[in-house]
Amino acid sequence: MGAPTVIAIEANKIAPALADYYLGRTGFDSQQTREPVPPDRPDNLFEPLPGDFGAHGVFGEAAHDEAATTWLATHKGATALAGAACVGVLALAFRRHAS
Repeated sequence: MGAPTVIAIEANKIAPALADYYLGRTGFDSQQTREPVPPDRPDNLFEPLPGDFGAHGVFGEAAHDEAATTWLATHKGATALAGAACVGVLALAFRRHAS
């Protein structure tokens, strides 16, 4: 899961109707391309294609092997320590600003 997925999940908890409205307005068009489909392109409508195509497509070059959220989830100790350090720095900064 990448950061946009996490943001979408959290935003949906706060304002689900807003997310539905946004996706209704942009969801279809954002998945389209102006590139024509080759007429001899194989498809898997009625039977699977031979070979292992995986989850690759026209956006394969832009894909990442691992998301930052995966690293954060698998390194919970480091994540908790970094989060505590950030809270400490913010508390110190707020304390100095309030004085």
